[in-house]
Amino acid sequence: MNRLWISLGIVILSCWTNLPAWGQSIETFILPAEPFSVHWIEQIMQIGPEGDVWLIIPMPQRLMRISGNQIECVFDSGIMNGLHRLTVSPDGTIWIADFQYFYSREDGGLHASGIEIPASGPEFHIIDAPMIDADGRMYLRTNRLLFGKQAGSSIWEVECGQSPAVMFGAYQFDWSFLVSATELWTEVSNFKHDSPQLCEIDLDAGVVKAEYDQHYLCFDAKDSEGLYWFAGGNGVSTFDRQDISQYCSPGDGMRFNWPMVLTADWTVWVTAFGPDWEARGVVRIQGDERRLFTTDDGLLTNSCWQPKIDYDGRMWLFNENDDGVIGLSCISDGGWPPMRLMLHCVETPEGIAVEAQVINNGPVVGVDVYVALELNGQLLYWPNWQPEPHANQINLRPGHNQTATIISAPRATIPPGAYKFWGCMTGRNTQKLIGPIDRKFESLTVEVGDEQD
Repeated sequence: MNRLWISLGIVILSCWTNLPAWGQSIETFILPAEPFSVHWIEQIMQIGPEGDVWLIIPMPQRLMRISGNQIECVFDSGIMNGLHRLTVSPDGTIWIADFQYFYSREDGGLHASGIEIPASGPEFHIIDAPMIDADGRMYLRTNRLLFGKQAGSSIWEVECGQSPAVMFGAYQFDWSFLVSATELWTEVSNFKHDSPQLCEIDLDAGVVKAEYDQHYLCFDAKDSEGLYWFAGGNGVSTFDRQDISQYCSPGDGMRFNWPMVLTADWTVWVTAFGPDWEARGVVRIQGDERRLFTTDDGLLTNSCWQPKIDYDGRMWLFNENDDGVIGLSCISDGGWPPMRLMLHCVETPEGIAVEAQVINNGPVVGVDVYVALELNGQLLYWPNWQPEPHANQINLRPGHNQTATIISAPRATIPPGAYKFWGCMTGRNTQKLIGPIDRKFESLTVEVGDEQD
């Protein structure tokens, strides 16, 4: 058995797993805010890399954070007056508005960014929240007006401490977004006023990488097989860079509304409305199974906007109602976040190897990883293989599909038998440990036979 521990000692820092399915409890948070237009919702709510929910409340202007089940005001008014945009970078920096200010978690303060942004005015108007890619590069989308009419659009690349530089221009951008941590897509019309086209922008060269005839597609996710997913009134569809295929229709007289969320196990979350666009709640779609969540299940209201999933698999929804209630609902069994692990065992005449296929379709994120070996009914945690749970802090790379070897050992070093591994991956510092082994964690049983077989 000592030889087994010697072989297990070569486990490397590349063992991730799927998140478990927690219960279906729903928490609600009422925000200290006056009613405001839902137009701002896409601008003001983001999930940070440590799983915290960050919000800017426009009325009154406040920067707020929800950590665990606690909501707090981080910064109140002052220089935030009129700033209604929010972006969280992969390193956890909170950028406010057009990179005018950033919130530092180290000292808990709001600081001027040092980035000189051209002043907004009749001839220069910044559209939407800033975009940040996997390498921390930042992008702005702007419109230029001439005599009250749009004369052109640009995407600007911004480097800290420097003025923005135009990297791409067109007659008009209908929208632009990072569909994954490394891919920038936009719908553009050229200066000849031709019909808009769907384009992918090469972020390094600042040119159009590919053009497609399809348009009015606003991708919400890219799955591990390369399909792009989006939602609209007619249902949920996919795009494979050639054709559009419908994944499901709303049914039951409902309509779906962009955006949607796709988890790593292909669970879809999308907000639902009736024929007259009355709010119905949020729908969870798992293959052929559907579940509609409403106020009867505990949502704050049926008016749900901007669904987002955090790195503990919790689904967050922005809520409002006609009585002026503004808040969030959190469904604890949202599913797997946009990152996943699949374990594989490879057996050769010389020995065995256990491989972990790591998929992270989201941004850079810090996670706590717990890995355990079940031996004689006891869980022993890596890397020291002791009964006390041990968190391994790892930063997952963005938009990445990686296969890593966990164990590679000659057959002679491993006694015959069956060895089961369990694991759990949580958001950074959430205090959720690997639980009883009957929970739905990713597991793998390695069968080792006699050397003579």
